Amino acid sequence: MAARTARTAAERRPSPRVGKEGSTVEDSGDRQARSRFSVALISAAEKAMTYLMRRTEMNKSDIVNRAVQVYAYMEERQEEGYEIFLRAEDGTMERLRIM
Repeated sequence: MAARTARTAAERRPSPRVGKEGSTVEDSGDRQARSRFSVALISAAEKAMTYLMRRTEMNKSDIVNRAVQVYAYMEERQEEGYEIFLRAEDGTMERLRIM
């Protein structure tokens, strides 16, 4: 496995989502909450949240907002018949299935 290098906070932040036609969907800057939820996280999700908060320097709300959007995007693509793969630096591929 390749060694990871230190990255700045800007580099750690996920890039804008690419839409179906290749257009990007960026944060509109509207930070006013539309809905509020109280969510009980299982242990694995809590660990993942802590990891993401440290790595991205984002708050919980931003992480959840992005996660929900990514999940919806991936579900839509799977419904359209797409298969989702992750490719490692060495070229090996892993199929990602959202159940």
